[in-house]
Amino acid sequence: MTPVSLMAHMDPGELECTARKLPEATAAQVQAYLDSLSERQRRELAGVRDRLAILAESEVHRWLEPIPNEQALDIQLAVKERAVVYFRLDSDRRLLSRK
Repeated sequence: MTPVSLMAHMDPGELECTARKLPEATAAQVQAYLDSLSERQRRELAGVRDRLAILAESEVHRWLEPIPNEQALDIQLAVKERAVVYFRLDSDRRLLSRK
């Protein structure tokens, strides 16, 4: 999973589309989560997406992409193992680059 794909999954509309491909019980859980989001939570989720976008477009993006044959954080595996993963996004310190 890359910052770009993570951003896509943080969009409620994209997550709903992705959930449709899951087994029915899991898709129902995702839909229940999406239905429970308040407008404020949706705005906050959009804020996190924006911060990820800033990082993905910055000079640090090369460290956020997986390198073949290198060990990397596997978010899907972490979720399956119910592992604790902590992300600190210092993107507020970085300006969004204009191309």
